[in-house]
Amino acid sequence: MNTKNILLIGLGPHAKRIYIRGLRKLGLFPILVIDLLTQKHCVEAYLHEHRIPACTHFIPAEEKDRETLSSQLSKDLDRLVKAHQITHAIISTEPKAHYAYLQYLIPKGISVLTDKPITCPIDVCNRKENAILIKKQFQHLSELAFKHKTPVTVQCQRRYDKRYQYITTLVSDLIKKYELPVHNIQIHHSDGSFYTPEEILERENHPYKYGYGKLFHSGYHFIDLASMMLCLKDLPDYKTPDCLQLQSSHYSPSDQLFCMDEPFYQKIFQKKSYHKEFESLSKGTFQECGELDFTAALQFTRNQKIVTTCSLNLLSSGFSRRGWEIPSTDTYKNNGRVRHESMNLTIGPLLNIQVHSYQSCEVKERNNPFYDHNEVGGLDHYQIHIFRNTAIIGGKPVEIIEGKDLFANAIAKDPAFIGYNEAARDECLEHFLKGTDCRSRLIDHKLTIDILTASYLSIVKKRQGKFPFVKMPLS
Repeated sequence: MNTKNILLIGLGPHAKRIYIRGLRKLGLFPILVIDLLTQKHCVEAYLHEHRIPACTHFIPAEEKDRETLSSQLSKDLDRLVKAHQITHAIISTEPKAHYAYLQYLIPKGISVLTDKPITCPIDVCNRKENAILIKKQFQHLSELAFKHKTPVTVQCQRRYDKRYQYITTLVSDLIKKYELPVHNIQIHHSDGSFYTPEEILERENHPYKYGYGKLFHSGYHFIDLASMMLCLKDLPDYKTPDCLQLQSSHYSPSDQLFCMDEPFYQKIFQKKSYHKEFESLSKGTFQECGELDFTAALQFTRNQKIVTTCSLNLLSSGFSRRGWEIPSTDTYKNNGRVRHESMNLTIGPLLNIQVHSYQSCEVKERNNPFYDHNEVGGLDHYQIHIFRNTAIIGGKPVEIIEGKDLFANAIAKDPAFIGYNEAARDECLEHFLKGTDCRSRLIDHKLTIDILTASYLSIVKKRQGKFPFVKMPLS
């Protein structure tokens, strides 16, 4: 791989776990790291410990929530980008900062890889105008990228996951042959997060206090998965949906703290008092926090005819392994977080595909010799169940495929292996650096953004006491 001068913006838990490790595998490292001044000691200590010879630049905390960079920071970055001859940039900040950095980098023609969500307006659960900004900001960035011919990649690993690629190929081939759309798709995800009342009010990593939640966190991946699995580009024009209808329900921190009240927390943690937080609950402090869980029924229509029905059940409040009061040092992956993921997709009478992936182990248990991580409960459990109408499409009437069998055996034996999801992220990173990305370009997320916008508009309606139904035209 040719020399790349890489700028990394944000050296948090995700960047350390994914980008630093992924770059090291490719024999690369960021030449420049930018982070907040409040993180200076942590960043410098990490770079020193891991022998990463990157230059650093630290910015004041007040820059982190701006929609555009200040003139001073823009001048500083102009100087640094020129001095280090930056060719590629990775944005791994808290999402509220994405929009400002994307607006700065795209006009300079610097190839960008950004974490999801692409942009992150605050208070999208409570204000219609803010929810609409999701789509407006996306459109603005898409126009910028087109105008300046700047490649922008969004890190959504399921687009690079060989297991979902296998499914997408089956679906795409069938749609092309029979011109029959995906009839029904159900997606469930629970990310195993469990937070105390004070953490809900204080968290900066995957926060709720800014008026957004699950959908801007792990939920984005599953909205994007639904968008990808519909394979709309393979449908004939006259069957391609032109309208989205969405009705939702959501579960907020205030709902959770009604169910999991102070006596509950005292029982499970035995001694801790949350009187202050529950006093805040009674005063409405949690009312405008972002959503913990999101459930929605979607219908994609063409000329008022239903093409596809989709259901999403996305949880942050589901099964967790956390049973301790004081959070672990690594709150990203080692704080009781375990994943449950399933998908059920039907193409009329022809085909049914089910994905089952259920963890009971935490990441810190990967090297435990008593676990087979490909079995149910293991870190890498993933099965595809396929049911075929053999009288029409042939093949086996039922087939079960182990996810691991779709990867080269050498992958799991690699000392740097930390999971198949992460292997997909590595592939995204490599495609981005090679300039060969065609799976997760900015423009590929248009339908995802439409669904995300409609979802938050529905939440706003619900919170305003209105019927949470949204109808949105699709282009």
